[in-house]
Amino acid sequence: MKKLISLILISTILYAIKGCSSDNGTDNENSNCKSEIFEGNLILENQDEINSLDSNCLTVINGSLVITGGINDISKLKNIRAINGRLFINSSNLVNLDDLQSLNFVEDLQLHDNINLKNIDGLHNLSSIKNIELYNNNSLSNLRGLRNLTKIEGDLHVSGNRLLASLDGLDKLVEIGGNFAVTGSYLKNLVGLQSLTSIKGYFQISENTLLTNLDGLESLTSVESLFFFSNDGEKSALIEIDGLENLEYTSRVDITQNFYLKSIFGLRNLKSNLTSLLIRNNFALTNLDGLEKITFVEDELQIHQNYEITDINGLQNVNYVGNTLNINGNSLITNLDALNKIPYVNGTVFIGANNALTDLCGIHQLIVNIYNDYKGQYIALGSNGFNPLNNTDFVNGNCRL
Repeated sequence: MKKLISLILISTILYAIKGCSSDNGTDNENSNCKSEIFEGNLILENQDEINSLDSNCLTVINGSLVITGGINDISKLKNIRAINGRLFINSSNLVNLDDLQSLNFVEDLQLHDNINLKNIDGLHNLSSIKNIELYNNNSLSNLRGLRNLTKIEGDLHVSGNRLLASLDGLDKLVEIGGNFAVTGSYLKNLVGLQSLTSIKGYFQISENTLLTNLDGLESLTSVESLFFFSNDGEKSALIEIDGLENLEYTSRVDITQNFYLKSIFGLRNLKSNLTSLLIRNNFALTNLDGLEKITFVEDELQIHQNYEITDINGLQNVNYVGNTLNINGNSLITNLDALNKIPYVNGTVFIGANNALTDLCGIHQLIVNIYNDYKGQYIALGSNGFNPLNNTDFVNGNCRL
């Protein structure tokens, strides 16, 4: 029964290719036929299905090309020039993509779990693409096959890929139109992205146990949101972010649970208004130097459980926080003087569990202003090195030990 199903599937693919339309009558490499178009998705699940293809004339697929299973030879696809859908290669035994050298257009590229894939040089004719996913191709050591890409219209996701230590090959990439996520990778740096200037969506760096720095991003000036979290490997992890020294614009910063991160000075030229600024659970971070150009936080400013931070002077120029000010669980800070320019908060002020904090006078005027124009805000000042008897006591001037 399985053989019958396979024969029916192969016959269907053969019929679709033979019955496809002519591509303006242009000859391809095979002088015995005209270039042809396949309408719909072409799904190839084993080597027999590829071997049975009468595809020497096939140059365009108006749909997706899916190659999955133990396929190790795609030479019958060597004349394909355009895929008006996605190219999805999953769990194949391919060593390279050299047989796709004629390909100059594809909407999405998805390479998942191809454990023998050593290079993607056959994709060198691609200059633009919508989305790229590179997951767990554990023999892939570089991306030089993408060396002519100048723009990714949508997202770039990189995860796993055990031998991929950098993004060498993306040297001409200038813009990512969507999100850029590097998660659970074995990258040691981001070298290869030296031409990248803009990320229109979020930039996420998470769970990368070998990534110690962001070298390679020196041209990046604009990104919609920054998320750095859980980069806390056993041997090494994210220590500093100096590769971002030319970044001027982002709307959100979230730096959470990077246990070995010592410095955020790489953000020193960031000067845009933020919707939120979250610095949480970074146990080696000693200060907030690098945030001096930040003045406006629309929603939430949170500095939470950074046990080695001794001061928050990097926040000295913040003069507006819209809804939430949360300074909590930072064992070594002693004062809040850097917050003395914030005149009012519309929602919550929570200052708690800062064991060495004995001077709260930096937020005295802020609390006074809230009491004078109270709109239902929640104020909690407690479990610090100094704690006023109550909020009224604090407003009356009892703000330090």
